[in-house]
Amino acid sequence: MAGNAAEPVSRSLLFRLRVFAAVGFGSGLAPVAPGTFGTVGALICFLPFAPMAAGQPLLYAVTIVGLIAIAVWCSEAGEAHYRRHDVGNIVIDEFAGFFVTMFLVPTNVRTLALAFVLFRIFDIVKVPPARQIDKGWPGGWGVVMDDVVSGVYANIVMQIAMRLAPGALGLAVV
Repeated sequence: MAGNAAEPVSRSLLFRLRVFAAVGFGSGLAPVAPGTFGTVGALICFLPFAPMAAGQPLLYAVTIVGLIAIAVWCSEAGEAHYRRHDVGNIVIDEFAGFFVTMFLVPTNVRTLALAFVLFRIFDIVKVPPARQIDKGWPGGWGVVMDDVVSGVYANIVMQIAMRLAPGALGLAVV
C-alpha cells in the first residue's frame, strides 16, 4: 500500500507544475486582463530566445514546436484544475502565440511593442479559424492552437510592416 500512496504524491507534484506553467508562472493569475498579463510574461520569456530567433531560425522553429507541445500538455492540466475549457487564467497559450508572432522578426523595442499589440488584437478578435479551433478542438489543443493561429496572423502583419515601414520599426533600411 505504501507504493500506491507515493504515486499520487509524485503525480500531484507534476500536476501542480503543469498548472503553474499553464497559468504562465503566475502571470495569468492577474485579477483583470489575464491574457494581457500572460502576454507580458510571454514577452519577457521570449527575450532570452531573441538571439536564437534572429540567428538560428530553424532551431527557433523547432523550439516553437516544442513549446506548443508543452503548452498543450500543461493546458490540459489547467483545464482539469479549473474544470472548464480555456479559462482565462490559462495563459501558456499566449506564450506559444507570442513566440509564433516573433518568428523571423528582428527584436527591438518597436517590434516587440507592435508584436504585443497585434497579437493581443488577433487573440481577442479570434479571426477564423481561431474561434472555430478554440470551440471545436478538444482539450489543450483547442486552448493552444487558436492562439497559434492568432500568432500566425500577427506574424503576417509584422512581415508586411517590416517591408513597408522598416524605418518606423527601427530596422536598418538596406
